[in-house]
Amino acid sequence: MPSRLCYALFKLILGVYERSLWITSFGVYYLMVSIIRYNIIRKRNVSSHDFRKTGWLFLILNLCVSILIILVLYLNVRVEYPSFTIYIIAAWAFLSLFLSLRDIILDVEGSDLLFVQMRNIRFSVSLVSLFTLQCAVFSRIDHPSGFEFMMNSILGSAIVLLIFALALSMLCRKDRL
Repeated sequence: MPSRLCYALFKLILGVYERSLWITSFGVYYLMVSIIRYNIIRKRNVSSHDFRKTGWLFLILNLCVSILIILVLYLNVRVEYPSFTIYIIAAWAFLSLFLSLRDIILDVEGSDLLFVQMRNIRFSVSLVSLFTLQCAVFSRIDHPSGFEFMMNSILGSAIVLLIFALALSMLCRKDRL
């Protein structure tokens, strides 16, 4: 937990120092992920109030993700990574997405609220990793004009809708506990 918070603060400070809206936005995103994870792990017995609170935090996280996607789409923010870094990002993105989807499929009932919260944050982080991978790949290859915007729009919209659906499911589930 402290390492994630330190990384978030590092990104925030670096973004301010470099005057980079992209890095600062990622710092805010990582800070929000750290807050959600801390909120989840600080209690072993999750009440419906805690579960709903995490749902509200997911809505704020979705706002952070939306800002990142808007930066890519409308301000044409591009970050270039070396080739080996793209391979590492790809391995991480696909592994985390696979493990997240496996957890979702295996936990159909969703009776353990702590696991559901951790599963949801893991899934949302893997989706943002996938978007980061796509942006990194597009910065390295030639493609037709407008193709990058269209693909980032499609994936970005899907990610925002999925995270919103996760938040909504957590907010609406409180009555069924």
